[in-house]
Amino acid sequence: MPPKAKEGRALATLEALAETAPSTVSRARLDIRAAALILSNSLLLEGSRIWGRAVVEAPRRMDRLTAIDAVCVMADQRLKLDAAAEAIDGRPTSDPAVFAFRWEIIANEVVTLTVGASLSPEAAQAMLRCWKSLWDARRFRDEALRLIAHYEKSYSAEATPRINGRKPSRELLSRLGSTLPPMFRTSKASNGGAGSSRGRIAASG
Repeated sequence: MPPKAKEGRALATLEALAETAPSTVSRARLDIRAAALILSNSLLLEGSRIWGRAVVEAPRRMDRLTAIDAVCVMADQRLKLDAAAEAIDGRPTSDPAVFAFRWEIIANEVVTLTVGASLSPEAAQAMLRCWKSLWDARRFRDEALRLIAHYEKSYSAEATPRINGRKPSRELLSRLGSTLPPMFRTSKASNGGAGSSRGRIAASG
């Protein structure tokens, strides 16, 4: 795809998601949001190996061409998810595949906005709202882990991407369900000696 066309596709993707993703995420069930928090963190961890640490540490300062490439990769993944929607059409809402589809869509949208935060102030603001909604669901982490395990057992499929080539352990998934990416973390020193370095939406990079 020519560079200008690729940039146009990335910007159009971000414009659409900035309008819709925050409400999509906030309206989702809390256990689905908690599962999406785990998956979003997993996707960013793996993405940082491809696009660099800025993905998780300072996405608003990502190189423009890298961000465009990352958004287009996520947009391609979304097309695959949309195509797979036909496979679950008509299934009962209690089907594990339906739950998995929902948290995959949410994670895809959140990560797309995150990797594209340097390209659009609207995307950056929508990203913050989405991560806040995911973080608000963290107390449902254990329920989310049970949903993930149920899906994997039911369909003999992996619900999260491999990290460093290996299937993430339950312990790692548990940690990913109770933390935010480094871009949001504050240190005790920078917070006047109070607070935690984990999971505080205080800065966006």
